[in-house]
Amino acid sequence: MLEGAENERETEKEEIMAALNERHSPEKQALLSEGRVAIAGLGGLGSNVAYALARIGVGHLHLIDFDVVDITNLNRQQYFMEHLGMYKTDALKSLLLKINPYLDIQTDCVKVT
Repeated sequence: MLEGAENERETEKEEIMAALNERHSPEKQALLSEGRVAIAGLGGLGSNVAYALARIGVGHLHLIDFDVVDITNLNRQQYFMEHLGMYKTDALKSLLLKINPYLDIQTDCVKVT
């Protein structure tokens, strides 16, 4: 059973990469897949930037924020009711992995000044 699940995940990964290659070209997608981007602040701008980077196929993200999701964030940030009280780093990581489960994500829950 485990072997079947591994084959299914590999097929899924190949399908994702094929779609990204078709959109950008294999050469450009290879550059994006190797790309590393750090985002300090996961509020209105940072959470939306992270979504865009995950969707275009950037391979490595480093998410940095000290705050938790509050109800006042929901009208302009990429979070849901289920994330209330969670650290933004953890909440956003879970969402981005739903977009691309092969995305390499590091998180740091710290305040950057």
